[in-house]
Amino acid sequence: MSVKPELYDVIRKPIVTEKATMASESGAVVFEVAIESNKPQIKEAVESLFGVKVKDTGNDTVSGVISGSGNLAKAGSGTLTLSGTNTYSGTTTISAGTLNISGQFGSGTYASNISNSGLLNYSSSSDQTLSGVISGTGVLTKSTSSSSILTLSGTSLNAKKPCLFPPYSINAA
Repeated sequence: MSVKPELYDVIRKPIVTEKATMASESGAVVFEVAIESNKPQIKEAVESLFGVKVKDTGNDTVSGVISGSGNLAKAGSGTLTLSGTNTYSGTTTISAGTLNISGQFGSGTYASNISNSGLLNYSSSSDQTLSGVISGTGVLTKSTSSSSILTLSGTSLNAKKPCLFPPYSINAA
């Protein structure tokens, strides 16, 4: 099987540091990759060029709609991206890793509680209101260059730094 020539442009060079050396003891290899490369391209390049199988990165995207009254639980160190207009009404729990919202919670208004011990990242171009209790030791960020508005109108109970959010809008990243 021949390797696609463009895959040679994805992997730039190996990284040799103390941390990379420690990672190699458990079978991991660290590379510098082209900045414009995405994860599927990097995976394909490593598998094709080195004849190995790359394990799952732990990062997933759900582009469909999550609906119903059930709860959403995010566990593990990877990133889960929700890119649909989700209508579920249950609670959201982030035990570890990142929950990235590039779509919407509750079609733009989400009143259920969020327990966050990881990173809740809002990256949608649509306006969003979170009116339930946001608790935990995690971080909430808005990382979008659009003019979308993230409104926090519920109570925020952070175990490290308790605070109360009045109706509050974050207009820019």
